[in-house]
Amino acid sequence: MKKFDSSYDRGQAMNLAAVLAGRKNQISMPRPGGELEPPEHVAAIEGKDLGFAPPPEVSFRDEGVYRDQVWQMLLRWALDVTDSAWVYVCDTSGLVIAETGIAPQSGEEIPSILVSVLDKLKRCSQHHRLPDLLLTHLDNLWTTVLCFSGDETTAEAEGLVIGLVGEAYPMPEAIKHVGKVFKEKIALS
Repeated sequence: MKKFDSSYDRGQAMNLAAVLAGRKNQISMPRPGGELEPPEHVAAIEGKDLGFAPPPEVSFRDEGVYRDQVWQMLLRWALDVTDSAWVYVCDTSGLVIAETGIAPQSGEEIPSILVSVLDKLKRCSQHHRLPDLLLTHLDNLWTTVLCFSGDETTAEAEGLVIGLVGEAYPMPEAIKHVGKVFKEKIALS
């Protein structure tokens, strides 16, 4: 049995350096005076209509419509667009305001855990505000958190948190689209 110590094997280090030197050509470097070109999978998506379903034509200001109904329509739409299993909206203390989909077994804990993480990030940040987006991997589930501070919302003084939970890694374009729509809808509340 070989014992490991703090010294290194020079031959192994040289082999590793040779492998890494061969990889330097795989990195896109900007041309002089030019911009960095996006990776092929990103370039293929840019400028294309990704076919997202249009958001529901509903507003928090509509007469005869309760806030809970508006949240349910928006959350169901976000569930479909992002292919999530569970979508929720909560306040910055972790209290779930509305939800749709099938909550995971640890679903009751996820909002409060993430709000606690957000609060710590807020205290550590230079601007003392919530991050716009947080992506975590908890209990084999990808959780995307979209944060809307109190100055972006008229409905909640402290702010709102939208959580998208699913097994698959979320598609960035879908998250951007959902974030944009929620920001517009919340601003009109």
